[in-house]
Amino acid sequence: MDKEKTIDIIAKDMSISKEDAQRMYENIGSFSDILKKAVVGYLNGERKNYSYKGVSIKDIMEKENASYLNAIFSMDLLMKNPEILQFYDKFTFKKDRVIGKND
Repeated sequence: MDKEKTIDIIAKDMSISKEDAQRMYENIGSFSDILKKAVVGYLNGERKNYSYKGVSIKDIMEKENASYLNAIFSMDLLMKNPEILQFYDKFTFKKDRVIGKND
């Protein structure tokens, strides 16, 4: 899929502005290979339940009441900040992190 179409899908799926979706799209470049594959799969209509240290995309979707794509972005934050795992059961991405700011 082309860049603009992908940005449109991100904006729609995550209920965010095109500007925020553009930023999210740019973050995909820093994803692990597994998460990049998850995004490409999603864009092609496929959903796989990848996990990292006992937390799966499905777990994130259920806990956060998030879309699959949003859970992938949250998984990226977990992978880049593994210290979150120690208090993940009390942590909420939507409340405790600004969506779209991968630092």
